Amino acid sequence: MPASTTRIVWPWAFRCEAGLIDWMEIWRLWTTYEYDLSATEIPDWVLGPPGQAAFRAILNEKGIVERGAHLRWATLPQMGIPSRAFKVWRRQNYELPGEQAFPLGDLTETPDSPGVKAVSWGHSVGMARLVIDQPAPGGLAIGYSGNTDPKRWLTARAIAAGNTMVQIAGPGLTGVLLPQAANILSLGLTSAEDIANADDWELLEHVGLPVDTGEWAGIQDHDADQGVIAEGLMPPIEAAMARYQRGQAAVGWPTRFDPTTLAPPFELPDGHGLIEEMREQILGRIRNLMDIRPSDMHLHEDIFDMPPPENAAGDHAPTQPSQARFSPLNLMLSAVTSDPNLSLILGYGTALSQPDIPAPTQSAGAPFEGPDDFHYMITGEWDGGLTGEQPPLELAALALQPHFAFAGATPEGMEATQSQPMSPLTPDGDWRKSVRFSWDRTPSSGLYRVASFAAARAAKQPAGGSELINEPRDSGGFRPIAANNSPEDPDQAKISHTDRVVAIPAPALATQNGFITMRYAAVTQTIFGLWGRWNFADEILFEPSPNRVPILSASLVPQAVALGPCPATLTFDFAWDWSVRRPDEIFVGGRLWAAAKRSDPPPSDGPSLQLPRSLGGAQPGLTISFADDTPAA
Repeated sequence: MPASTTRIVWPWAFRCEAGLIDWMEIWRLWTTYEYDLSATEIPDWVLGPPGQAAFRAILNEKGIVERGAHLRWATLPQMGIPSRAFKVWRRQNYELPGEQAFPLGDLTETPDSPGVKAVSWGHSVGMARLVIDQPAPGGLAIGYSGNTDPKRWLTARAIAAGNTMVQIAGPGLTGVLLPQAANILSLGLTSAEDIANADDWELLEHVGLPVDTGEWAGIQDHDADQGVIAEGLMPPIEAAMARYQRGQAAVGWPTRFDPTTLAPPFELPDGHGLIEEMREQILGRIRNLMDIRPSDMHLHEDIFDMPPPENAAGDHAPTQPSQARFSPLNLMLSAVTSDPNLSLILGYGTALSQPDIPAPTQSAGAPFEGPDDFHYMITGEWDGGLTGEQPPLELAALALQPHFAFAGATPEGMEATQSQPMSPLTPDGDWRKSVRFSWDRTPSSGLYRVASFAAARAAKQPAGGSELINEPRDSGGFRPIAANNSPEDPDQAKISHTDRVVAIPAPALATQNGFITMRYAAVTQTIFGLWGRWNFADEILFEPSPNRVPILSASLVPQAVALGPCPATLTFDFAWDWSVRRPDEIFVGGRLWAAAKRSDPPPSDGPSLQLPRSLGGAQPGLTISFADDTPAA
């Protein structure tokens, strides 16, 4: 299908992330790690043909693409919602028309880091093809946009020794990092617009919101059929379910934190249930935006009455309800850029099988061999432009020669800190604490980002099972937590999460303090649903020791006698807080000594297990018991 000649590429406003996933290879790596972690030898059949056949049967049963391209995209909130479903395109990685030779004398070359130089051509392009003389084997060509900060890196390609051609691509490409010894022999540049408007793109799929066609009838073209063209178009909800089946994760996180601690089981939400969740929670609100011009959709906010703050016991503070305001569009865009499943369901992602192509020949225009045999493109159409009153606008997001996707980064620098103790909710109940655990934020890079994470806890002593701290979904599974950072967070270098309440069990013996050893673990995923490995930190939580019994008053009142020792009455008042712990016994000890003056100190100020009734006596202390909360001595 010929492409339009008016597509515009605004990478700052409309971007696509792409990665190739071979689930058979991911399964092999995951299985190997699982056996290594449990220190068990892998039987030959597990990774051999029988095991592969069993795993492939699971993929086929679930409809998961075994080896394919996974795409995720998003727009700036100011772009609003396009007039119809996005379109997904593919073209083979042949030489592109419109390539222009760039004079090597006009290149700017500057040192970047030890052994690396930055080479810039000074303007934005979509693709650069370099012939490089590389004296030694090894090294990378890293394409960047604007400057060489890792956040601006777009793509990386290995460089072979000798004279070799390297193709780098990415939206807004302005230069390349190369080994210091590498020399550029020729350079061809192709603009992003020339790439987007090439006439050999193949339209593969329509991807849009999973709307009910009755509820959305006549709302622009959002009620139109969607899906993979070669498989036949279908209603939007059915198409969303098909995308979810193709693109869902076939392998979850590892089943263990470490050799001795099992992780919570991995569970995906039910696709139909997840669609229904989105219809109830967000799609109705998005529908209400469709009468607003696209550039203003993000400004619309819904207002909700919020209950007063709630403590760990579920009690509300005695305050008036407050209100919360949020933008439905911003909420949806946040979801699709952090949750791989929601990006598929809500029409901001897909997964497509990528066919194999013949090995390249040496003729001009031959395709490149390897995993990056294809380019991908997403287009969105705004019939009235962004204001609704402008000429039609078609934007393109390019995903050129995607490489194999990375898994989530293993959290490093895990640490946990605990709060001050919280009193039991009922007399003799468990003391409680909150625990905040954190880890180093993965450095941001244009080549890689962590999308979200899962957090879990496990009681190590006393021993208990592991459980997720993430909120559960109504449709099954859990809600991943976005790995975003707030400018108000005082620690920008860390990602953190809080276990709000941990109950500290009572001790086995009354003379001990209760404690619990908790293990806190985290695991991250990329936007393609590839999970990394768990890491964890342990924290020991103790309940506070009982307070000393406060003596409110005490008096020793003697009886007058003519001569010699006189009898006396000892009276004392003490207090105890019954709301925390009901006492079983309270022991009273003391000393009786001869003193010439009232201010004379006792012979010893340490605790005493006696309560003498006469000078020089050694009578035992007084034990007050509280059977049925009634004191008796």
